[in-house]
Amino acid sequence: MIFRKIRKKDLADLFAVRVVTRENRLSLEQLAGLGITSESVAELLESTYRGWLCADDGKIVGFAIGNRENGEM
Repeated sequence: MIFRKIRKKDLADLFAVRVVTRENRLSLEQLAGLGITSESVAELLESTYRGWLCADDGKIVGFAIGNRENGEM
């Protein structure tokens, strides 16, 4: 397993992981309805947000994104 900073090219794979969570499950459509899209996340990662992912054998298996100004994860 490796842990590394999220890059823009990872965003589609992050959303694939996000929609299969067991708790707080939301579809891509529901996320988009909340304004959470690849584009919006890319913008956040260029401002006050930072993110890291975990990959196992080249496949993203988990991630975390947080706002460094207020501590929101």
